[in-house]
Amino acid sequence: FLVTFANGQPVEGAHLSGTLHQNITRDRRHQHKRILEIETPGLNYDGTNFGKEVSSLSAKQSVFLGILNKATGKMRLIETSSYCVHPVLESTKTTKALLKKSSDLLTFAEKQEAITSAFGSKRAQQSVNRRKLYQASRPEDVYQLESIAPDNFLAYMEDSARELLDGKDPDPKSTLLFKELLAVAKLEEDEENQVRLTCLALYVEYLVTFLNMKGRDIQHMKVKDKNLQGCPPMIKRHILDEYTHNHLNKRVRSSQNEDRAMCCAMVLSLIASKYQLSLSTLLSSLMVTRDKSNLKFQSAR
Repeated sequence: FLVTFANGQPVEGAHLSGTLHQNITRDRRHQHKRILEIETPGLNYDGTNFGKEVSSLSAKQSVFLGILNKATGKMRLIETSSYCVHPVLESTKTTKALLKKSSDLLTFAEKQEAITSAFGSKRAQQSVNRRKLYQASRPEDVYQLESIAPDNFLAYMEDSARELLDGKDPDPKSTLLFKELLAVAKLEEDEENQVRLTCLALYVEYLVTFLNMKGRDIQHMKVKDKNLQGCPPMIKRHILDEYTHNHLNKRVRSSQNEDRAMCCAMVLSLIASKYQLSLSTLLSSLMVTRDKSNLKFQSAR
């Protein structure tokens, strides 16, 4: 029979030993089934002439091995079988033990919650998420920076952030919110944290500028326009894609999108300031009252 290896070809001189198993059941429908096992010093393989590994086309074809006689130029055909063997990989006891140990640490309710999160209906999953929010004891348990503004996203503002950290004066028109966030970033001892928080402050400033723009200025806004001055093209594109939509060939910032952008700016400001930012500074920069901010968080959900 002919054998091919799914993960490559055996090296020359490899020590291979094979065993062909035949189905000896009385049921004629299964008597043709064979299992080929091949053992090597480092890895074992197996393959079959039935099941999903064998296509319906090849299962109906006959395979012949040709032996050429160079003297006569004639070839002798011998009917044979073809097998594609795959490595046999066994799970380790260590992995099973670790999985069992981690599972044993969970309570029954936590296990049920994990199952619901993975396989439950949409309504059941939403119920689990709401319970987690109600049980959260810290703001960090609810809002995760990586999910709102990941590092690869903030990296587009890194050059501008480093210039500010090296002593460049902020734009005179910068909001008080941005200046406070920049001051917080400069207090960090770790340079990477300084850059990251400054990038975050810049993104918040771009969002605030976008929110303060009038609707008519947004209608025909494009990435290459001078609106949002200093904003990197990729960040500007993200803001436009995320918080506007096209209507009759014009960009529109709906009230819901405005609420979402404002809530994002609020959350990022709190994260960047390590939740020490005064509410008055935050609301004055966003030009929104305390009561209105509560309504916006509710409508943005």
